[in-house]
Amino acid sequence: MSGQRVPIPETHTIVDRKTLESLQFLHSEVHRAGEVLRTIDYGSVFGGMTCTEAEALADVFTAAGDQATHDHIITSHGHGDDDPEDEHHNIYEEAHRVKQD
Repeated sequence: MSGQRVPIPETHTIVDRKTLESLQFLHSEVHRAGEVLRTIDYGSVFGGMTCTEAEALADVFTAAGDQATHDHIITSHGHGDDDPEDEHHNIYEEAHRVKQD
């Protein structure tokens, strides 16, 4: 993940029921969104994002334990990185090399 992690205090903290329910709902919704986002074709929506935007969105799914959606976003984004200076250009090159073979 590219985001900075917040340190967890060493003391035990009791989370109230409302907070716990909110976290459970958030986790569930992130996973539901991941299922929907993984149906988006390569290069379409994510290909138009900057590398920073795609990575930030993908990192949300990594934080929720959904590595499959993270990988899908980055791979889909990479299909649009046609500029050799782009961070994920290697994905673009690989996709176009395979199509030509």
